[in-house]
Amino acid sequence: MGSPPLNRHARRTPRIAIETVKNQYVGDVNDFLKYGLIRTLTTEGSRPSFVAWLLTPDDLSRDGRKLSYLEAPKKWRHRDPTLFDELQRLVAEGTRSVSAVADAGLLPGALFHQEFVPLQVESRRQLFDDLLRSARGQELVFFDPDNGFEVQSCPAGRKGSDKYLLWRELSDTYRVGHSVLVYQHFGREHRESFTDRIARRIAEATGAGAVFAFATSQVVFFLVAQHSETAYYEERANIVARQWQDLMTPRRLVIA
Repeated sequence: MGSPPLNRHARRTPRIAIETVKNQYVGDVNDFLKYGLIRTLTTEGSRPSFVAWLLTPDDLSRDGRKLSYLEAPKKWRHRDPTLFDELQRLVAEGTRSVSAVADAGLLPGALFHQEFVPLQVESRRQLFDDLLRSARGQELVFFDPDNGFEVQSCPAGRKGSDKYLLWRELSDTYRVGHSVLVYQHFGREHRESFTDRIARRIAEATGAGAVFAFATSQVVFFLVAQHSETAYYEERANIVARQWQDLMTPRRLVIA
């Protein structure tokens, strides 16, 4: 497999982790929160990022239809007017795809990866190796799986495993020097306990001393920063708390 296609939009790109996603999700409320968080964490592109969309096929479910926020601009738009207007335009024009997001320049300076995730273990490993080569020099890597981190009941290679980020993929990304941001659905347990449990597992996989969690009403984003970047992301988390008040709650989890 050759190097994945890249879509370049600016002078530099922030390091961002990888995402498994469907085109049918584009423009929904989780997209607004997701891209808003990345824009805030990277100071709207002033720090280099890599967004790797690990695509899975669209399905016939109603997922991705959470668009009512676009009809309530007084509540939502002021959080990030540029982002809100662009997502509203994509939805109105019927151009809901990750390619359209990349072309719209919503994440200034970012590099993008757009390939479907293979189920076969070796093919996936090769895809990921190519992905890391493409992400060299980027500070933040954004992983956006359909579901979140790998679970014991669905190991690599099993049907449905393309919807998860593998733990070894997280550790490999962190080990080569990237800070990593990951999209995660809440599990069926007390949310604070779930967040603490996943944060401990992230620390075990990476050796990080602190993990940041950004909780919304439906999902949580985990950020594991390189040690040299922790103070910067601490400051950005405070800005997230002010800019996205009531919609996204940051928490720094110190790991013993």
